[in-house]
Amino acid sequence: MKEKKITADSVWQEYQKDVSFKEELNLFEKTKQHHNFFLGRQWEGLNAPDLEKPVLNFVKRVVNYLISVLMVNDVAVSLKGGDSEEEFLRRVSDEIEAVNEKTRFRSKLRRIIKNTAIDGDGAIYVRYDSDTKMAESEIINNTNIVFGDKTTAEIEKQPYIILVKHMAKDVFEEEFPGVEEDAVYADDHYEACVTVLIRFYKKNGTVHFVQTTQHNILTDETDTGQKLYPVAFINWEAVRDCCHGIGAVETIVPNQIAVNKLWAMALLYQKNNAFPKIFIGL
Repeated sequence: MKEKKITADSVWQEYQKDVSFKEELNLFEKTKQHHNFFLGRQWEGLNAPDLEKPVLNFVKRVVNYLISVLMVNDVAVSLKGGDSEEEFLRRVSDEIEAVNEKTRFRSKLRRIIKNTAIDGDGAIYVRYDSDTKMAESEIINNTNIVFGDKTTAEIEKQPYIILVKHMAKDVFEEEFPGVEEDAVYADDHYEACVTVLIRFYKKNGTVHFVQTTQHNILTDETDTGQKLYPVAFINWEAVRDCCHGIGAVETIVPNQIAVNKLWAMALLYQKNNAFPKIFIGL
C-alpha cells in the first residue's frame, strides 16, 4: 500500500473534521459553560434585567475538594534495579526531581486535574527544549487535541495526534519569518491569530512530526527517535467508544441551575411580598 503524502492541506482537513466532531459533541460550548460555572458566571446569556441573580457556587467547592483529595499524595518516580545500579538510579532519580522542580511540574499537574474535572479530559505535551537543555511540559486543552481514532482515548493506539496552537500574528511572524499566512482564528475577545498544527504519527517504529498551518508546512517531516507519543491524556469519566470523557462539573450543573433558580424566585417573592399592600375601599 502506497504511503499517503502529508501536506498542509491534508493536515488541515483532518483538523476540520475534528472540529465538526467536537461540534457534534457540543464540546466547545460545554467546556465554556463548565468553566463559567466554576468561576461563578452562572447567569450568562439570560436576558432578565429586573431579576436578582444570586449564585451559591458549590461547583467550585466540589472541584477544589476533588483536587485536594487527589493531590494529598505527592507524585514521585520510583526506579528499581540491582544492587550494583543503586548509585546510578539514585542520581537519575535526583535529576528527575530537579527537572520537576525547575519545570514546576507539580503545579501543572494540579491544573491538569482541574481541567479534567471541569472539561472531562486532561492532556499534557512534553518536549525537549534545546535552549534550556531539559524537558518542558505544556498543558493542552481538550479542544486543542485531535485524535486520529475518535473511538478511544488510548494514546498509543492513535494513528496520529494533532496539537492545535493559536499564535498571535506578531509572535508567529517572529518565530517563522518569511512565511505568509492569513489569520484563520479570531473571536470577540482576542485579536486574529494563526492556527498552527503539530501532527505526530508513527513511521518505521518511531514517532515523526510535521508542523503546518492552513497553507504552509512550517517544519518538514522530522523523526523524533522516540517510540511513544510525547503526549499524556486522561478522562475524568470515560465514555464508551469516544475519546472525550465527562467531567465532574457536567453532572452537577443542572443541580446548580436549579438551586440558583430557587434562590432567585425566593428573592423575587420576598421583594414583591415583603411589605403589606394598602387597599382602600370606596
